[in-house]
Amino acid sequence: MNIALFGGAFDPPHKGHQLVAATILKEHKVDEVWFLPASKHPFLKPLSSGKDRISMLELILSPGLKIENFELETDGTSYTYKTLVALRERFPNHNFSFIIGSDNLESFDKWDKYEELVREFPFFVYPRPGFPMEPLFPNMTALSDKATVTASSTEVRERLQRGESISELVESEVEEYILRQGLYV
Repeated sequence: MNIALFGGAFDPPHKGHQLVAATILKEHKVDEVWFLPASKHPFLKPLSSGKDRISMLELILSPGLKIENFELETDGTSYTYKTLVALRERFPNHNFSFIIGSDNLESFDKWDKYEELVREFPFFVYPRPGFPMEPLFPNMTALSDKATVTASSTEVRERLQRGESISELVESEVEEYILRQGLYV
């Protein structure tokens, strides 16, 4: 099978994450999209518990979408190349690609083993507002003709801290979970 790994914090998962995954599935670019929540962010971004992020992701799953816990089950910082190589070894019958937003392109050359990454694995790059589709590295496919993702997890957390509504940014089940668990306040 062709699997697109969608790595990120998913802290929390928002409608933009769902749009990207659904678009890639609908266009038959891959057979499945696996959400890959990071354990420890390489750029020292603090994260909510893996349990909470998995629970929220489970609320947005639909056919063709799965969760891969590899990075949460691995000690240490999450590095994409290390993860992709390990998953390729664990699932030798699958072909893996990776999904990123255009907001990652400017600093992509700071990713661990980025040259090996793009040489060995295809990338899908979805547009984010204010972040151009450049520089595109070899083996990257720009999804420029797709809807731009305007939601962000940062915006969700900031709205919650200000006591504002997040209902247009996340599914109602995710919002209920956040409020029930008292996250981000």
